[in-house]
Amino acid sequence: MQANTNTPKDRTRGLLYGRRKGKTLRDARARAYEAGLARHALDLSEPCGDPYALFDVPVRKLALEIGFGGGEHLLHQLDRQPDTGFLGCEPFVNGMARLLDDAKEHEGQGRLRVYEGDAREVIAWLPIGCLDMVYLLYPDPWPKLKHEKRRFMGPDTLDLLHPKMKLGAELRVASDIDVYKATTLKATREHPGFEPSDRKTSVPWEDWARTRYEAKAIREDRTPAYFSFFAKVLPQ
Repeated sequence: MQANTNTPKDRTRGLLYGRRKGKTLRDARARAYEAGLARHALDLSEPCGDPYALFDVPVRKLALEIGFGGGEHLLHQLDRQPDTGFLGCEPFVNGMARLLDDAKEHEGQGRLRVYEGDAREVIAWLPIGCLDMVYLLYPDPWPKLKHEKRRFMGPDTLDLLHPKMKLGAELRVASDIDVYKATTLKATREHPGFEPSDRKTSVPWEDWARTRYEAKAIREDRTPAYFSFFAKVLPQ
């Protein structure tokens, strides 16, 4: 499968990410990156059809991670959930390369599909009511007020995401930036399709795996918060 390079015009009004590439990939990782994309990349040029048929092995559930960074959390969940197919979106080339290189060591790699670009394109492509779980972990906070519309947790993106989630599906959001925590609470409070959990937001989920980014945030005295929201029926 080849990655799609066509960006839907109605989803490009303000990118939700910054730079696309960091340090030049070393030869071994560059080879793993190319081979990994050839095997795992989603092709959005055709209608999705049955999302469970995207994988090499049968799956019963579908999860989406938006901006997976280096992929530590995604691969951790891939190992923990053997009946779930995982879709991972990441625009940063170096993060994608790391994930695809590390995925070679995981038995569940047949349940992994990735997209190097804007997660909204994948969400728009997916059929209604297919997602069991959505992860948004330490997204770019875009802290300046003028960049507020570029934060994923906003009315437009939640309007796009909600129909693709099953009733009762969980949206998990983690952030160490106060302005993004406030944005998350405001966006979900104002959206009629999401019900907050009563769990303590200061405590990670039981199946949580600390990422390199989170470890750095804690070292720098930033306090993470862990939010859960559940998709519910929209009021008539």
